[in-house]
Amino acid sequence: RALGSNNIDHRLRQTDFRNADADPLQPWLGQSIAGLENNNATLLIGSNIRKDQPLLGLRVRKSSMNGAAVMAINPMDYDFNFALTENITVSPSRMINEVAAVARAAGCQGADLQSLIDAAEVADKHKTIADSLQSAEQGVVLLGNHAASHPDFTLLRSLAAALAEKTGVAFGVIPSAGNSTGAWMAGDVPHRLPAGETAENICLDAA
Repeated sequence: RALGSNNIDHRLRQTDFRNADADPLQPWLGQSIAGLENNNATLLIGSNIRKDQPLLGLRVRKSSMNGAAVMAINPMDYDFNFALTENITVSPSRMINEVAAVARAAGCQGADLQSLIDAAEVADKHKTIADSLQSAEQGVVLLGNHAASHPDFTLLRSLAAALAEKTGVAFGVIPSAGNSTGAWMAGDVPHRLPAGETAENICLDAA
């Protein structure tokens, strides 16, 4: 920026940059790392957490071993090292529909998302996920690395956040790398300055 360029971004794997104003000041897990193992319910969306963030994966595994419901909506059937209560594997183009179906089962509503939610077909698997989140004393909806690279990431994030809010659980984003959180804090995005201040001269994103 001191050299005169605001074409600054660290999100090399992200392709959907719509509605940047809705970006949180700092995407994070929504709870402490230690808290992951105390959850009663965890929903992973677009995440191969065992490979992408092994230490976080171990925490989720501990929660599963303690009887928590761990569920996943993914574009591939990943090799998890813990049991899944529900495992929905669909093509990337179907992921929006599956998350919307869980949102509908949970009773979510939202002007911007209502058409997606109303069009979703709810099955028993979606009800199971919604019920598990709603009945959890402590839980989380987590977006993973594959969600971040989805061409409709903005919609996935909005649906996941609405689902978390409706069911009363935390909403989190699994960082794509160890320094991703620091990059957000330092203003390593075109629309934000350090500490989350809004940039006046918004230029090009990574895409």
